[in-house]
Amino acid sequence: MVSLGLGVGVTSVAAQRVRGFSPRTLFSNGEQGAFFDFKVGQMFQDLAAQTPVVGAGDRVALVLSQSHGPLSDPVQDSLGPELSTRTYGTLAAGASVTLAEPARTGAIYRLTYRISASDYTGDLFLRPAGGPFAYQVLDKTPGSHSYFVAAKDTQTGYMNLGGANPAGSITFDDISLRAVYAGHAVQSGGSAQQPIWQDPPSHLIFDQVDDALTTVLPDLGSNATEFWADETGVTLQPGQTIAAGLRVLPAPAQLFAYGVINRPLTAPEVGAVTDWLQKLSRP
Repeated sequence: MVSLGLGVGVTSVAAQRVRGFSPRTLFSNGEQGAFFDFKVGQMFQDLAAQTPVVGAGDRVALVLSQSHGPLSDPVQDSLGPELSTRTYGTLAAGASVTLAEPARTGAIYRLTYRISASDYTGDLFLRPAGGPFAYQVLDKTPGSHSYFVAAKDTQTGYMNLGGANPAGSITFDDISLRAVYAGHAVQSGGSAQQPIWQDPPSHLIFDQVDDALTTVLPDLGSNATEFWADETGVTLQPGQTIAAGLRVLPAPAQLFAYGVINRPLTAPEVGAVTDWLQKLSRP
């Protein structure tokens, strides 16, 4: 069953079949938006994008949008400008690293840093008070580290060195905090709140309580189109007003694909998208 956002459902017998179609072609003229079809290689079990989803039953913390085409680094190539006021140095207890501008509530950021030396006995953490991110203890061992974090408010102080009577210091060769502009989707609530990947066919399973994925989108205007496939069928919703900011993806029992674009679809595109979604949701 296909819902076209008109209050009725129609059977998509006449949906146009386009060999090799991908929604990526909808974005070929610089259109804004995102789409996800939950394939291996596009999903990670952690916000640091270090542990890929590879098997049925894996939890999903991060899904990369496919609207930007093949990138040499689909995460790195979709980041905004540097926002960290400190990008290197040796820090000791009480030190704080700040943002160069207020954080955007709901926005997703990628924090990366490289430590060359560390004998610090306390904690390196995202500060819960006066900071834009939820409290999280960070890795303080030598090496390169990466995290995706969602802003909960507009504060600017984000990383601290603390603990009970700590000693020693951490030497950072590089510290970077940059906003993610590619529309990647995350669930940052921990494994208990992350959807589960299943295959075949490739799809996410939600508990429909607290495990929805969220993304941050630019202003898509008042004539955007959303499309997705779930266990009930295919849905296309034209004429959507989508302002810049946080967007919660649909979280049905089963989600096979989701997309959003800042324009109406043509009749051939509606047929091609409908057919593509139906194929994805078939066993």
